[in-house]
Amino acid sequence: MLFDALDEVFGRRSNVRLLRALSPIDYAVSGREAARLAGLSHRAIVSLDDLAALGVVHRRETAGQHLYSFNREHALAPAVLELFAAEHRRTTAILGRLKELAGAAGAAYAGVFGSGARGEAKPKSDLDVIVLVESPESRRAAYESLVAASGRLQEEFGVRLSPVVLTLDQAREQARERGTLMRDLVRDARRVHGHPLEELIGG
Repeated sequence: MLFDALDEVFGRRSNVRLLRALSPIDYAVSGREAARLAGLSHRAIVSLDDLAALGVVHRRETAGQHLYSFNREHALAPAVLELFAAEHRRTTAILGRLKELAGAAGAAYAGVFGSGARGEAKPKSDLDVIVLVESPESRRAAYESLVAASGRLQEEFGVRLSPVVLTLDQAREQARERGTLMRDLVRDARRVHGHPLEELIGG
């Protein structure tokens, strides 16, 4: 009996990350460059060689190194490409939903931060969301709107929101005091709505 190829293709996180990095490009790269594109250490070459053995990745020998590229002729290639396309659509849809919620709440700014913004989120990680509004009344309304939407987002996308809603005055005060939250936001936050954070809080 033939082995179940998907167990091997997607059996390791490093395999998935390498395929995600290689599938959009149409040229061959070294193992070290493939690992860099995938955000992995040089030890990812072991996974590259496994993917090459499965035929999903081409491995070409050149003087002094191997070059790797995604094999678009492989029987599983269309399915792999569609999965990554669906993954991208999911991310776009989540950010779009947050943008809609922030706009409806009249927010001056909305963004994601923490592990989700850094690309380090795990399956059990919450999606940290920061929303800045003008007034305390708007703050309550925006928070309630995000909490109400969280269940729908979890059902549809498997995402649990962890919202932080501040007034602009609160955010500016934290920025002046060099608070941990503001440092994290300035470093990591990915804006989905409103003006740039630095313009609003003077960070």
